[in-house]
Amino acid sequence: MKKIKHTKKIQSVLLAVMASIFLVPNFLYGQEDCSAKLKQAEKLYEEGNIEDVESIIKPCIDNESFTKAEKEQAFKLLTKVGLFEDNFSEAERNMILLLKTNPDFEPKQNDPIEMKDLYAQFRTDALFRAGVKLGLNSSYPTLLKYYSVSNSENLTFYENRIGFQAIADLNLMIFPRLMWNFEPSYTSVSFENLDYFDYENFGTEGNVNFDQSILNKETQSQFALSTGLKFDLNNKRKLTPYLISGVGINFILKTNSEIERSYLDLSGSINADKKTLELLKDEQRVPSYFHFNYGMGLKYKVGRGNLVMEARHIIGLNNVTDNRYQNELIYRYNYILDDITVNSIQLSVGYIHSIYRPKILKRKSK
Repeated sequence: MKKIKHTKKIQSVLLAVMASIFLVPNFLYGQEDCSAKLKQAEKLYEEGNIEDVESIIKPCIDNESFTKAEKEQAFKLLTKVGLFEDNFSEAERNMILLLKTNPDFEPKQNDPIEMKDLYAQFRTDALFRAGVKLGLNSSYPTLLKYYSVSNSENLTFYENRIGFQAIADLNLMIFPRLMWNFEPSYTSVSFENLDYFDYENFGTEGNVNFDQSILNKETQSQFALSTGLKFDLNNKRKLTPYLISGVGINFILKTNSEIERSYLDLSGSINADKKTLELLKDEQRVPSYFHFNYGMGLKYKVGRGNLVMEARHIIGLNNVTDNRYQNELIYRYNYILDDITVNSIQLSVGYIHSIYRPKILKRKSK
């Protein structure tokens, strides 16, 4: 029984091999035959004998026997035939098929003026773009109001730290070169704050100095929704610079704060105390805030999409501190959160795929 099954498998393989031996040459012959027919049709058009052009090349289009370049050339030829016969609806239909085959098609200098006029009436830019960008950011706060546990002479410093972002980029064409964009993103921003206290004449006897520093390293995980406009500075180029601006809202998902207090006590010993706190859980950070963004980028055309590199400035619009009076921060670490906005500079790279929907914008009058 096993021997019979094994024999049947061998027979199936042999049949498949034999079929490929016969079919592949026929397929290649079909391609060669259609290539010859395309050249024949082009020659007839150049001689002014256009009656048989469509009947010669239409079967090859229907059977998908043309290469992509040949298919583009065939639709171009049929478009010119339609214009030559004053059959504008047929010319428009074939121009749409031509632009679907090659969205980057542009008439050549020696093409008929009628074809250039027809092409100029079409929407040829990408209607919709979608992609993903990844990158790093450098985040920094803007101090709105300083808070302290004492009236001593205090110094506070904010410094940038590195975070990252992952962005989904969705664009819809409004006008040629102008796109409306919508960007959901996940972002990690990080910054640190150093408070330094210098107490003089501390204590009841003599002049005593008491130095204390509090370092707060804060990391926020955020989900953001941004919307705005994107404008290409040129059109139909391999390398295109663009400008972008918009507004959005950031939802703070989690906030880790590493608090470290170091101080010199009256005996001259240096002491340190360190702890990680969840500020959002304690309602010390607001759950969301608004932002404005602007920037510029470069896109490099690859196939039907673009490799992009983008730099953007994110500016927080409202204070992110909510309930600043948390007992452990105040009494154990001598620290109160300041009023701040969160800003960042983002650098991102990614790929954006373009979706084309060529369409006649106004019908050519006869």
